[in-house]
Amino acid sequence: MLHRAPDQPQTADHDRVAGELMSVEDAIARYRDEWVLMDIADWHERHGPKGGYVLAHSARRDAITDVVVTLPTREERSRTFPDRMYYVFYAVPRITFGPTYEAAVTKFIADFEAMKKEQGAGAIR
Repeated sequence: MLHRAPDQPQTADHDRVAGELMSVEDAIARYRDEWVLMDIADWHERHGPKGGYVLAHSARRDAITDVVVTLPTREERSRTFPDRMYYVFYAVPRITFGPTYEAAVTKFIADFEAMKKEQGAGAIR
């Protein structure tokens, strides 16, 4: 089932607010294992989209595509939102940097070493 955010009026600074403003991480937590369409309002200079407005979410990718084709094109948006882009992603946890990343790498190495030990030192080279 497709869930679309209701259209809302523009704010005084002309920043469209269709849907709820949230971080990509919050959208992943809320819509886990679904496709999500965001209007990105905030970027991390090295890691890509940081947050924006959730415009739609669905378990079906084609339902999101049906919404995307109805949205204004980049050229149509360029006058009011020149730096904004749409972002479609599958909502699964992402590990990019910081303590969570370090913990995941440490666990991977420990699991790999345990597997090597179980299979014998000569099994994996």
